[in-house]
Amino acid sequence: MKKVNKLYFIILFALTALLAVSVFGVSRNKNASADTSSEYRFEVAEYNVVYDVAENCSIKVTEELTIDYKGIKSTGFIRDIPVNKGAQVRNVDVKKVVGAELENVWYDVESEDSDYVSVDIGDKTYKRGKQEKYLLSYTYNITNKIVDKGMLPLNPIGHGWDCIIYNASITIILPDGYKDAVCYVDKAGGTNQHSCFDDKKKTEDGRTVIYDEFEYLPFYTGVTFNINFEDGAIKHFSDPSPYLFVLAGVAVIFLIVLLKLFVFNKNQLMPVVNYEAPNKTDPLMMGKLIDNKVDGEDVTSLIFYWASKGYIKINLEDKKEPSLIRIMQTLPEGSPDYQRIMYDRLFGDRDIVVPSQLKNSFYKTVEQVTGIVNKQTKNLYDKKSVGLSLFFVVFSGLLLGIIPALLGIMNVSTKLFIFAPFIIIIPLMAVYFGAQYVIYNRLKTKKEKFLLIISGLVLASAAICGFYAFLLVPAHIMGAGCAAAICAVSCAAAVCSAVIISRTKDYTEKLNDIIGFKNFIELAEKEQLEMMLEQDPQFYYRILPYAQVLGVTNKWEKKFEDLTVEPPQWLAGNMLTSYLEFRIINGIIRNSLDSFSQQMVSRPSSSGVNGGGRGIGGGFSGGGFGGGGGRGR
Repeated sequence: MKKVNKLYFIILFALTALLAVSVFGVSRNKNASADTSSEYRFEVAEYNVVYDVAENCSIKVTEELTIDYKGIKSTGFIRDIPVNKGAQVRNVDVKKVVGAELENVWYDVESEDSDYVSVDIGDKTYKRGKQEKYLLSYTYNITNKIVDKGMLPLNPIGHGWDCIIYNASITIILPDGYKDAVCYVDKAGGTNQHSCFDDKKKTEDGRTVIYDEFEYLPFYTGVTFNINFEDGAIKHFSDPSPYLFVLAGVAVIFLIVLLKLFVFNKNQLMPVVNYEAPNKTDPLMMGKLIDNKVDGEDVTSLIFYWASKGYIKINLEDKKEPSLIRIMQTLPEGSPDYQRIMYDRLFGDRDIVVPSQLKNSFYKTVEQVTGIVNKQTKNLYDKKSVGLSLFFVVFSGLLLGIIPALLGIMNVSTKLFIFAPFIIIIPLMAVYFGAQYVIYNRLKTKKEKFLLIISGLVLASAAICGFYAFLLVPAHIMGAGCAAAICAVSCAAAVCSAVIISRTKDYTEKLNDIIGFKNFIELAEKEQLEMMLEQDPQFYYRILPYAQVLGVTNKWEKKFEDLTVEPPQWLAGNMLTSYLEFRIINGIIRNSLDSFSQQMVSRPSSSGVNGGGRGIGGGFSGGGFGGGGGRGR
């Protein structure tokens, strides 16, 4: 079962990686239609840019572009707007300019990677020899705190234009507090200053306007303005509204807690002390009930259970190959079906069996026995609580995909849909099943291991939040801090969703007896055990298989170290039976248990066959916000 659990999580991880690669691969392939070759060549005949800058660095941008299509395969062009330095693009709109009128034109908005918002403009018809004029408008919000220092670097014409630009004009409308500016006209990283604009500064409606004109800009040549302001005149843009989704996530957690407290909290555990296994429950069934799964050690516990009943004897003289000796040909009437199947298959037509005879073959019987036990215990939990639990974790995962997709549609463009964040539902489900594992195993798991598993879940959740915030959600859609907070709340909701699962009344009653029996094994005092041994000299060995499946073997053994314990009656061979043998026998029992467990579940090994350039976003050209470039398509 442990191997199955590991395989399950490996599959989950592989699916997550595969989906991530496929999603990002699709995104990159969208760019394949953009080409720098002559087949898609174009020129910008006229380029008029207006930046209307508010004091909170929210910039209303309009770009009027006249495009001459030169390539034989030209059907349009792609405008790449950079967002990689702490910027957001909002309210993208494109119109076609026909005379004095604005007409609708086909365009699409994509987030091909985390550094750009790409606006694909023009229908798919061939346009060689045509000239078309477009009006692109959007809001450009700068969230980088560098602007708080009083210097605003801007690239109104970026360095990623894969064409010649003619007749460009730039107008920048500034808020109060403007001091001066430096302009660079060069390729990215160049230091060629331009000062003509100094004579073109003016004031309109009480605001400073700086502007300039450029007759010719070669390939990948942009214009950068480093604009200086008085201290405190400008500040970075901040939008706290996405944090409302965090509150929505907290509300979901609160609802889950209320359901757990007031709807699915009826069957509380109230253990009753038991000196014997309750209701003649065998250790295999008890192992299943204590943690809702059948382990290999649960199955092998039947060997010592049968030995304590006198059905078999065990020869431990060969530590590596202990042998089981059949005393009864078949189990008594009334024995559970799964016991009968395992007993008959274990011996077959032989009366003595050793672990090596079970290698790579007996696992099929173990699977059949496990299936029968699971089928007999399939209604341990309230179905409504299980259904609601799955609903809440799926809902939380879908929210992590829906939120950025919704923000992209509402804030950037109705044409933008971001799919990648939906991938997070897979690792989120892994957290959910991890929380389920903790809940099912808390009655058996030791405190140290329990805390280790909880720590692992916390670390896994942190890794998932980082994966979501920095790789799946573009920063221009939602800040990494906000995305991580939303994901953290969703991970908490996934854990709470597992907690909502509640036991049935019948299962709770069985667990009360089992836990009471476990408490006796852990807490029984020396005087009490001495009395038990007087009544039944084999008491220690009779309880041993139960201690095994309840995870308290070491505690049970330690309690008898200072007591006189007779050797087990099921022991065959010529082993010595002095007091010193108690520890030795227990060590051999553990070794034989491991040997049988490994061989009974072992399996035979299976053989298998194993587009165009973009601008980079002071003291040099290309060091500012905005700009980007354009590519032929």
